[in-house]
Order: sequence, then structure tokens, then C-alpha cells
Amino acid sequence: MKKRVLIFAIILVICVISLTQIIYIFYPKKINVAKIKVEQNEESITNGEYLAKSVAACIDCHSPKNYNLTENSIYNDSLFAGSNTEFTEQFGFPGNYYAPNLTPYNLKTWSDGEILRAITTGISKDGHALFPVMPYHKYGKLEVKDIYDIIAYLRSLPEIKKDLPVSKSFFPMNLIIRTFPKEGNFELTRNSANSIERGKYFVTMAACADCHTKTDKGKPIEGFEFAGGNEFESPMGNFIAANITPDTETGIGNWSRETFITRFKQGSEGSFKNSSIMPWVSYSSMNKEELSDIYDYLMSLKPVKNKISTNINNQ
Repeated sequence: MKKRVLIFAIILVICVISLTQIIYIFYPKKINVAKIKVEQNEESITNGEYLAKSVAACIDCHSPKNYNLTENSIYNDSLFAGSNTEFTEQFGFPGNYYAPNLTPYNLKTWSDGEILRAITTGISKDGHALFPVMPYHKYGKLEVKDIYDIIAYLRSLPEIKKDLPVSKSFFPMNLIIRTFPKEGNFELTRNSANSIERGKYFVTMAACADCHTKTDKGKPIEGFEFAGGNEFESPMGNFIAANITPDTETGIGNWSRETFITRFKQGSEGSFKNSSIMPWVSYSSMNKEELSDIYDYLMSLKPVKNKISTNINNQ
């Protein structure tokens, strides 16, 4: 009996070592760096700033935050200089992840193609896989022109000298993460004549589903898309994502267009105390037309009955 157990243990060790070697050899899959030079003009920088600050809300993760609840200001002055507090083991992540400095201080050695690859595929300059707290799987579906404009805006920022710790995944995530990167297909468009399709574009850019779809072992639960229920720990407290399907009892099915838009536009009012981990301040600066498109898209979804606990805050 002991001999069989020993043989099984040896075989198991050999399998684990072999699997580890295979993952390290073949993943992340090779994705070439595009040889591009992003044009920096007023139009592209303006659009890139709007997207980075509002819809994609890059500013929310990549800027230091002011957690003094007596203050109205959320972001400190070092915009896009990186943040090192929200994505660590302390808050339930399978590693310690740090949103990097996106100012030219950190990106000046990156080519435009390397930045594009990181944003849309999840592979960093040195070839390592990024943890998908940054929704690169969503960004890879967007119009490449919008990603170019975000890059143009980041290139225009003042250089802020700030270094952050190196992100690190714990086992087994240090292996699993290598399988995440995937080449973008840029399949969606924001210029559709259909408001629902436009809304889908902005919902994808804002990565609403990432927070508002309950997951099991990191995978979205089928049939509960946008139905809420994900719980989050943060420096601000614990929050649970709301059901944003058009269910009339547990979702937003009874919300009018005006109510929906007004809720977003009120996001910048009051102190951080009245906010949540949802980047209301960023989303409050979105255009009303785009918020209206998002409303149309959400109202086109299948209603899902999923009552969210009120024991902790809803975001």
C-alpha cells in the first residue's frame, strides 16, 4: 500500500512539473507587437482624455485616491501616476497587483505597439501576462482608433516620477495567468446607427459586466450576466454589485431613462463617503447621449431575477 502511494505521489509530481513546463513554454501565446506610430493631434488627445477619464475610467485605477472621507476630492494631483492600494491579497486577490504609472516617466521606453498590445491583449512590454483586473479582454473588442487616442493622451501627460512595486501572482495563479492573454479582434463600433449597439460598445469599454456578473472561481455564471451579486472588499469597505438587468423587481426595469442618466450625473456630488468602488466620479462626466445608449442596451437585456442583499452597500 505504501509503495502504491509513493508511486502515485511520484507520478503526480512528474505531471505537475511537466504541466508547469508546458505552460511556461507555450504561454502566454506569442502576440506580435504592431509597428505603429500613434498620431498626436488635438482631436485624438481630446478623445483619448475623455475615454481614459470617463468611459474606460483608466484614471480610477491608475491614480492615487484620497480616502479621507471628510474630503470631496477623490483623486490626488498625481493623475495616472499609478495606485498601489486596491488590488492586493488583503482585498481577496490571488496575488498583489499594482496599477502602473501611465505617465511618460514609465511609458517613455515603451513603443506605441507595446502599449497597444498591453491594453488589448494583456501582455506587458517584457512579455509577461497581466492580471485581468484591467479588462484587456474587453478593450480588445473596441475600435482600434479609440485605443490609439488613449495612447496619444497618455503620451501627452506630464511626467510624474513615481515607482511602484512589481505585481506578483501567487500559486497557482502564477501559472493560470499565463493562459489569459488573447489577441484582440476590434469587432465593435461606437458609430452604429443603432443605439443598442452603441450602448453595447460603451458598456464593453466600461467593463460593466466584469463587476455586475456573478462569478464562480473567476468564471461568469451563465444566465446571470449583469444580474449583480459579486462582493468586493476595498479600502472604502465592502460592496456588492447591483442587478442592472431590466428585471422590474430586483433590477432596474422600473427606471426611466431620466432616472438612469441622473443617477450617473450625480456621481460626482458629495464626498467619497457617498461613493463606492464603482467609479461614479468618472462615469458622471460621460455624455448624456452615451449614457442614454447604455440605458437602451441594458434595457434590451434579458431580465434576470436576482435579489441583491442589502446587508452591505450596493455599488
